[in-house]
Amino acid sequence: MVLVKLKFRSLDFPVYIFFTILAFCKGIDLTKDSKIYIILYVVGIMLLTIRLFKQKYNLKQIFLIFIMMIISILVLLIGHNSTPLFFTIAVCSLKDTNLNKILKLIFYVHFVSFVTMIFLSSIGIIENHYILHMRNNIGLTKRYFFGYLHPNLVQTHLLSLIILYYYLYGKKNNYIISIFWFLFSFILFKFTYSRTSFVLSIMFIILFMITRNKPKLKKFIAFFGKYSFVILFVFTIFLSITYKSSNFTKKIDDILTGRIYYLNYVYTNYNVPIIGYSNYGEKIAIDNSYFSLLYQSGVAFTLIIFLLNLYIAKKKYDEKDYDFLIIMLFINLLCFTENLYLVPTINFLSLIMMSNIIKRLDKGECQNESNNINSNV
Repeated sequence: MVLVKLKFRSLDFPVYIFFTILAFCKGIDLTKDSKIYIILYVVGIMLLTIRLFKQKYNLKQIFLIFIMMIISILVLLIGHNSTPLFFTIAVCSLKDTNLNKILKLIFYVHFVSFVTMIFLSSIGIIENHYILHMRNNIGLTKRYFFGYLHPNLVQTHLLSLIILYYYLYGKKNNYIISIFWFLFSFILFKFTYSRTSFVLSIMFIILFMITRNKPKLKKFIAFFGKYSFVILFVFTIFLSITYKSSNFTKKIDDILTGRIYYLNYVYTNYNVPIIGYSNYGEKIAIDNSYFSLLYQSGVAFTLIIFLLNLYIAKKKYDEKDYDFLIIMLFINLLCFTENLYLVPTINFLSLIMMSNIIKRLDKGECQNESNNINSNV
């Protein structure tokens, strides 16, 4: 694996502190139920807020940040959901920072904390819980948690690390590293039996290797990446509406182990807030980022995320940054099966997207950042 010395400007110190805290806490699966996590997170957000107000912005940047801030503050006041506000502060604080250094920091902190969790739970220092689960065509399986809240989260963390690694070091990647990630995913799968993230990991590794020398295939897949957020968002709504009336939807629900049933339950029993938060989250955990965005953050905030995705995807496709769009496709597929869109250290695409958009709004210039992908600082 490639090692890099990371040197930071003092002005950027709050950004690096925050993302180090967030990557570490998420890597060891600390949640909002942990007082340590809340304290560290609030301290990090305060540092980012101070930096945010010290930066200079032009009118277009101010307008974008203002709209996101106002809506996310309203979500907090009306729906008592702080996640959109904290997410907005985090992604809008990236102006004039070296994004690649931030992503490398996230990768190494996340990777070390993740491997530490696997190791400590494997040798018994952290209790390694398991559940027995009956799977079609497999039979009774024993699914290990490795210190996380659910076996699915273990494989999800690994998938995020794999995709981020290829974003950072794709050009220097060799077959030995790909074999390492493949074996790591396979061995972990034999303990977690988390099919979706495992399949996505293997598909991504194979696809990334195949498309390196096949530009036409890469462009074809990138086309789907360009519209992946829109397609998966609309598909999510379609599934939630048609669950009771469509055999096709029920077959999808079987593949996704009951996820669509819960989408339909929330759709049937709760209204979508324009701005705010639907309190279904107190009773049901929804494993779908698009549905959760809509019901937990409201239509207004979701619309902003929707439009920003469309904007940056179109720009990247026009600039022939097909690697970015393939990564966008797989991150969005991951978000289709997990509620992780507003977690920047897992959905690192949100950081890339906002950093890119803020730069493009700088003095009205459209800046091509295609060298970000696979670049080495």
